[in-house]
Amino acid sequence: MYKKIERMKNHRLQIILILALLFSIGLSFYFHANAVNAEEKYNTLSKKYESLSDSSESYESQIQTLTEENKKLSAQAEDLTAEKDSLSKQISDLENKNNLLTEQINSDSSEAEISSNDNSSDNQSESATSSVWISATGHKYHRIPDCGNMNPNKATKISKSSAEAQGYTACHNCF
Repeated sequence: MYKKIERMKNHRLQIILILALLFSIGLSFYFHANAVNAEEKYNTLSKKYESLSDSSESYESQIQTLTEENKKLSAQAEDLTAEKDSLSKQISDLENKNNLLTEQINSDSSEAEISSNDNSSDNQSESATSSVWISATGHKYHRIPDCGNMNPNKATKISKSSAEAQGYTACHNCF
């Protein structure tokens, strides 16, 4: 009986050892499966990280390119604005010049009418009342303020007789 009890104890002990061994094998498979699953997740996340890093570099490159293009376009816009301002000033100057010439034409035509209506006037009186333009540096008088290389901004309108008295002679291009 003592041996039978001893055998039963040994048998129980063997069953417990077998169960413990099966339990540790099960745990090993469980941890191994979780480790494989974790490794797969890690690999998947690593691939996503690399893809996002590549995309980030691509976007940074695009941002840099667009920033450079923006700088160039801003510089072009500034240049075009300056050119527009310059052209606006030229238009204004030309309009002023046109107004002066229109006034001169109107003045000359009214003087011509007066001259043609006044039969008693002689050529000397006509030359004393007509206006001419002189430049700051030349020796000729002109009918228009921008004859030849003359600067209309520096031209001075005076009477023809005054110009002749100062030693100016008629321009052969406009008289």
